[in-house]
Amino acid sequence: MIKNFLYILFFSLFLMSCSKNKQDAALENCANSNFISDYDNQIFIIKFSGGMFEKLEKEYQTIEKNHSILWNDMQSYEEKMGYSTDSNLTKLENNWHENKSDKNWKLLNDYRDQIGYSNDTELNRLRKLWSESYDLKKNKLNQLINYRKTASKEFFDQIDFKKKIEFKNYYLEYQKCELQFENTPNSFLKRWIN
Repeated sequence: MIKNFLYILFFSLFLMSCSKNKQDAALENCANSNFISDYDNQIFIIKFSGGMFEKLEKEYQTIEKNHSILWNDMQSYEEKMGYSTDSNLTKLENNWHENKSDKNWKLLNDYRDQIGYSNDTELNRLRKLWSESYDLKKNKLNQLINYRKTASKEFFDQIDFKKKIEFKNYYLEYQKCELQFENTPNSFLKRWIN
């Protein structure tokens, strides 16, 4: 009889510890997901992971600076040639931006041809450089964002829970997850258990 009682007691304690482990795992999964989805937290974690993010960020800043220089060069050239001060060109461009009809597009392009704007070799060269710079800038930004998201998650997953809970923002996310668990324990466990 005592032997059966001990088996039942041991089995009950075992089930309770399994349940507690599932709850802890679900709470940690919830807090991890909420913490790492925040941009500022990603940057915070990346700072721990080494210099790759800083390298990509510097590359992006250099590209962005060159992009701005090209824009300014193009604007200066347009001003020098009188394109930016041509009131007819400005009016036709505004008309086309307000109403992108075929008629407004044709009027704009006919006027550009008339003043030599369309065939200006230097302007076209500057525009091409600026456009290529824009694409490079956009690609580098996407690379930076993707690295920030993946690297921060990979690095964060390697941090021990005891260290994570010391981060103020993580602690706050963990508390929010505890409240969610208290309000709806079954659905919470179903959502956050792997």
